[in-house]
Amino acid sequence: MTGFLEPSNRGLNGDANLDLLLEQVNYSYSNSPFFKNLRRSFNGRKAAIDSLELFKQLPTVSKDDLNRANESFVVKKGGRIVEYVTTSGSLGTPLSIGLTRNDLERLAYNEKMALGISGLKPDHSVLITTTLDKRFMAGMAYYLGAVSIGATVIRNGIGSLHFLLENLRNYQPEVLIGVPSLLVKLIDFARENEIDLNQLPLSKAICIGEPLRTSDLKPNNLANRINRHWDIELFSTYASSEMMTSFAECDQHHGGHLIPELIWIELLDEEGNEVLPGYPGELTITPLGVEGTPLVRFRTGDIVRMHTNKCSCGRDTLRLGPVEGRKSQQIKLKGTTLFPTQIENILHQSEFVDDFIIEISKSEMDTDVVRIYMPNSLNTSETKTIAELLEAGLRVSPVIEKVPKSVLHEMVFPKGGRKPIRIKDRRYE
Repeated sequence: MTGFLEPSNRGLNGDANLDLLLEQVNYSYSNSPFFKNLRRSFNGRKAAIDSLELFKQLPTVSKDDLNRANESFVVKKGGRIVEYVTTSGSLGTPLSIGLTRNDLERLAYNEKMALGISGLKPDHSVLITTTLDKRFMAGMAYYLGAVSIGATVIRNGIGSLHFLLENLRNYQPEVLIGVPSLLVKLIDFARENEIDLNQLPLSKAICIGEPLRTSDLKPNNLANRINRHWDIELFSTYASSEMMTSFAECDQHHGGHLIPELIWIELLDEEGNEVLPGYPGELTITPLGVEGTPLVRFRTGDIVRMHTNKCSCGRDTLRLGPVEGRKSQQIKLKGTTLFPTQIENILHQSEFVDDFIIEISKSEMDTDVVRIYMPNSLNTSETKTIAELLEAGLRVSPVIEKVPKSVLHEMVFPKGGRKPIRIKDRRYE
């Protein structure tokens, strides 16, 4: 792999990497059983894909395709698969992804670059609060990336808040990697136990899994809630197991930077046309340099915006804003179209809300129903305040149901789960 491409006039994806794109596409269509079969389905084309124009004529691939034919995406020829990981399954059945030795090296390089963009340095200690077992790619990636940088790693994993605080005190890390909602829980735990988190040397949190920015790249309610109580710099990142690539914020917090030698991206509308920078579109990816489970023009379902103006950090690579919604999770509630992420952002405004799960289902009339499960420790006044916030922000009122905290915890952290589940879509069960 090459090093980070310093600012230059490369165009949106980095035109210098067009050769890498075409090499990846032809590898995929020659070796992956799924793409070999796909090649036969569109006019039996056997010639190499040798231009960007031809690349854009290739069919896109959906999550449904990956769900339906998961094994056929894996290149098993030659016995080069050295490890299997799985996706979190937050949108359905967990998917298997086979990795070769080169894929593992690529994964380490990717996270070295991404963590470096967010300011992780060799003299830092970093506490990783994600699991490194259960076939979870992300935890392994953070570990490999941090070690590649030369940082000292403390593998906290998923554990109790007591254990987390013990590690923060004993090892004094400057950096934490984890989901933002964990920071909210840690803040509440510290306040209950009269602990001042601002006295710790922890100065930055590299956050995963939950957005911290609005569509115009301002701190969202979750970020504001954390920073009201803890003076810690928050870095938002975006990645998925399928793309095997990260988009990480720099210290300017103007979106997640592309690592151009690792992925080619497109933002498409419903008809498959590219959308202009600054407008929302479905992120469609072709990861570069992937051998075990290659993907070409894979529609992630994530709705994001692309930012192409030069970042004030000096990099001119394009940047992605937060996920504004997922196509599969779009809701039509009483005539209003919305995404669960809008509900999450409103709930994070309230200091009363420390745990929740959003459930989407269908009524007998085949209309969308949204229920928000919250702890029954909320009193009538607090519940009313939350309902008013939702009504004001959404112009419609989801159903609020209160359940025991222990029941809610099991819903948010199902047995064997690797990260909190905040959205449960039951419409297609």
